[in-house]
Amino acid sequence: MSHLTSSLCVIATLTVLAQAPARAQWTDHFCYSGSSLLTVVDDLPLCGSAAGLFYYDEAESYIGRLNKVNHLSGANVSAVTAFGQSLVVGYADGNIDVVDMENLTSQNIPELKLTDVFTQKKINSLTANGSYVYAAFGSGILQISPSKSEIRSTWRITSSGVNVKAVAFNDGLIYAGTDEGIYCAPANSPILENYSKWTKMALPETNVLAMATVGDKLYAAQGTDGGVCAVVRVTSDATAPADTVLNFTSFRHMTSDGSKLVVTGSGAVKVYDSNLNLISTVTKVNSADGAAVVSSPAYRTALLRKDGSLAIADANAGLVLATTKGVGRAYLPNGPASNLVSCSLGYQGDIYLGGPGRTASFNTQGRRTVVSCLHDGSWTVMTAPDTGVGQEPDYLAANPKTGEVYVSTCGSGLYKIENYQIGERYYQSNTPLTECFSRNVRVDGMCFDKAGNFYIQNLSVVEGIKILSNDGEWFSYDYGPSYIAHSAMDMIATPSNNIWLVSSRMDTQFTLVFNINGTPETQDDDSFMCTPQTGKETPSDIFMGNFSLSDTYSGEAVGTRATTVACGADGIVWLGTTAGILTTKDDATMLKTGQCDFYQIKVPRNDGTNLADYLLEGQWINDIEVDGADRRWIATENGAYLVSADGTQTIHHFTSSNSPLPSDNVTRIAIRPKDGEVFFVTSSGVVSYKGDATQPSTKIEEVNVYPNPISPSQGPGYVTITGLENNSSVFVTDVAGHRVFSTRSLGGSARWDLTRESGGRTASGIYIVWVANPDGSNSAVGKFLVK
Repeated sequence: MSHLTSSLCVIATLTVLAQAPARAQWTDHFCYSGSSLLTVVDDLPLCGSAAGLFYYDEAESYIGRLNKVNHLSGANVSAVTAFGQSLVVGYADGNIDVVDMENLTSQNIPELKLTDVFTQKKINSLTANGSYVYAAFGSGILQISPSKSEIRSTWRITSSGVNVKAVAFNDGLIYAGTDEGIYCAPANSPILENYSKWTKMALPETNVLAMATVGDKLYAAQGTDGGVCAVVRVTSDATAPADTVLNFTSFRHMTSDGSKLVVTGSGAVKVYDSNLNLISTVTKVNSADGAAVVSSPAYRTALLRKDGSLAIADANAGLVLATTKGVGRAYLPNGPASNLVSCSLGYQGDIYLGGPGRTASFNTQGRRTVVSCLHDGSWTVMTAPDTGVGQEPDYLAANPKTGEVYVSTCGSGLYKIENYQIGERYYQSNTPLTECFSRNVRVDGMCFDKAGNFYIQNLSVVEGIKILSNDGEWFSYDYGPSYIAHSAMDMIATPSNNIWLVSSRMDTQFTLVFNINGTPETQDDDSFMCTPQTGKETPSDIFMGNFSLSDTYSGEAVGTRATTVACGADGIVWLGTTAGILTTKDDATMLKTGQCDFYQIKVPRNDGTNLADYLLEGQWINDIEVDGADRRWIATENGAYLVSADGTQTIHHFTSSNSPLPSDNVTRIAIRPKDGEVFFVTSSGVVSYKGDATQPSTKIEEVNVYPNPISPSQGPGYVTITGLENNSSVFVTDVAGHRVFSTRSLGGSARWDLTRESGGRTASGIYIVWVANPDGSNSAVGKFLVK
């Protein structure tokens, strides 16, 4: 083992230990459909996708998960294999884990991930042979010792390195299947690091997808994943021509248990004996109870188990456990519909996710509207009927008075969600919503004001703002041709009932602020301001002037445009831009005075220099959300930040390196008001963090403490006190009246980790919670038991 490898192993171990306490506060919400990875460890099938792995324990009827939140060190899994009772996991960035499946402990091998020697690092496949596991990766082969958690050797197959897809052993040779053909070398050679020891075989110089040994014969699958593929016989004679033995038109994978060959196609799994006689075929997938076919097969990988049955990874159904008679049962962890999320919403005790959305250039792909809702710990997936036009979900909004949730789409108008089902559709046939192309009704940003009026951005039409009043009347608004937006992005109502609309997608980029003055039926008494739109005219009687997205002190523009907008209970508006954050205190006055000044937030360095830096200067801001304590959660391409209400203190900065975030690119954030849990939408899936601030109550009426009773050895290790006004005083005493803890609430809640103010863990017994609002005019008492 090299000194570098040894050092990296130590670093990895320390990193995992440092993260362990934080992981208890995180939960994964990954979609495991799209599964293509599969292995069997001690007859336990494990299946998964880039998001992570899951397994089904038949004895316990239990589905377990393995991902970055709970045992794996990374995200974007690309290969797996069994090694005794261990699981070896490879990643797209070259990272490697060894997981002891009996004790559910893991060791990380990060050497390939961290090295600069190779640029192509993706682990394409893992093959166990003897005491080692061989990783075929983008630049060669790694010889891994799982028992020592180290890389023993690294082999280049050619002078410049070649993308190795598969590794196999036969007749004393090691074979490397690449995207340029097959290479071989003596398996016992001590210097395989020398690429001259590898010989290119006279087989077709085409892409190798898999290799498998059946008896004493080696076979290679060459062709296109999901397309035409030929299975050829490979011999030790490097000059021998190709001997094609099987042909497939929708090939996905090939493997062997030593005596049988298993070939997976998109619609069927076929098992052959050692003479390549077809002995069984699986073509159906049933639900776990065997009641009905749940999907057309989308098989990706299949393996024979000890009892001769099949384990199959299916891109639609998940893990399929099948007999060789042709009937399979599918198992899939509960989760959202997709890891590609375009919009999110936290409302009361629920989280809503919409997606996948449009392409990176915001083009529709004709996919149906799908919304996933997390309610009472379980995900429900809702799918709208097919309308024949674009349906990708754009935005989610909730009516605070009725609890109705709405999802906007790029083509099919607007849908109402009631009782966790997609219901009534609003479009050109039954509302003033206007189509912009043939049958396309494009709706994006939406919000409700305090009175319950519903504001809707109708894209690419002249009257681009629609209002559904709180008494059910529709109105169409036109603030000038400058607001014929191809695509809006964010829309909010502030405490002063101003509506902020940020449009930053495609070519039309502007920020608009308007107020209907409580009269949606007329525009005569409205007022609005906006960023300048060259060559556009605006109605002078309600137009109050332009504002610029520039720092008033320096006069310098901050970014090229606004990307998102948020406003807290303090009435201060935060604009995220392409290069940082701007804030203004002028929201309540700007439409009266025609003046709006923006400022960047200065964060003191506290290094004795009296210097300061601008908050997140230069960073592209994807989203800003306000928690119950009026703090801001900020989504960026460099992770997620929690900052204080005034922005001068960074409380958390979560990245993929210091937290279970599967990606640094955090695109959206949703906060569940009921308990303050924060959901991070990333480019690789969704995870949540147990935040410590809930929405405050307007008046303390009843103190809720949970869990009650609490067993520190079995529960979360802390009690949560809810039902409070923001910044309430909280005291905990024992039954004798001795104070053991005090704090102030964050939003509507407070936490105690059961540590006494005087030090040490608190004893078992009954404890009293005393709370009072900030001015002492309202108070309450509760109690709980520590076991």
